[in-house]
Amino acid sequence: MNECIKASDNKVILDPKKRLNYEFGMVLGVNDFRQEQEHHEWKHRLSNRFLEGSGTVCGLQVTAGAVIEAGSNDIEIRIAPGYAITPKGNWIVVEKDQCGKLNQWLQRQNNESSPPPFAGAHRVYVTLCYDECFTELVPIAGQACASDEESSKPSRVQESFKIEFSWQAPKQDLEDNARAFGELMHRIEIQDAMSPPVQDDSDLLIELIRSLGLVTSPSFISPPDDSPIVLLESTACKTIRQAINVWITEVCPRIDKNEDCLLLAALDFSVDANGILIVNLDAQNNLMPGTLTIDESERPVLIPNRLKQELFCLLGVRIPV
Repeated sequence: MNECIKASDNKVILDPKKRLNYEFGMVLGVNDFRQEQEHHEWKHRLSNRFLEGSGTVCGLQVTAGAVIEAGSNDIEIRIAPGYAITPKGNWIVVEKDQCGKLNQWLQRQNNESSPPPFAGAHRVYVTLCYDECFTELVPIAGQACASDEESSKPSRVQESFKIEFSWQAPKQDLEDNARAFGELMHRIEIQDAMSPPVQDDSDLLIELIRSLGLVTSPSFISPPDDSPIVLLESTACKTIRQAINVWITEVCPRIDKNEDCLLLAALDFSVDANGILIVNLDAQNNLMPGTLTIDESERPVLIPNRLKQELFCLLGVRIPV
């Protein structure tokens, strides 16, 4: 960003669990104000991370359009304005449309690193990452004959973002495990006491939940993914409460918060033998179907509580798979 200014990192490391205890007559310095700010920002990030989660909150739709250029055509990827919370609990606000040319990025990758990608189908990911920089220089009282760098300092920290193409998707441990938890819940079948005798799978469910987030899950407790998990009606609520408790106390602590990035979309496209993006246009210079596919199915999203209320109508309804 042009507004960013390189600033010194020689600041005192603060304990975010401390907050100021104001007393009349106290003399406050820079680190005191930093301490107060750090404490409240720390609590805010914790609230986002552990009570809300991470993902797109509103907007940030990914679309594509053709760019007609002399020599070779390109595909422009556009990201609409919107809001998101990152895995580390930071808010991201994108106030204006963002755009990037896919073939231009591909050619820059070819020039900077390895040979062009082989001819055929490829996948690139659109990622959104939290960033911040220092802005707005102000004069600082200092020693005589001080350099320009020492006599002025940035007065603001600008919270910002980076949107990038990447060959690798960002790690999404929370999203992956939350979806796995949901899939396990979807497999539950509750049977009443009047049903023919069946095996109660309460212990199996708890062990499957407990295995989430582990590098290697116990294979001996893993039935086929579509097999039902049978709970008895008389103990189903107790078992589900126990499953949630295992998620909170065991699974949550080992979920890595990863880098401060979110997946927005995956882009599927093809290149020719020279690593050039293949752009197929119709008579109106619009992208032909199949030229580029935008897959947002793996994007993590967060929905507001008001929308959750409307989902209550599904309680007790069996949705066919």
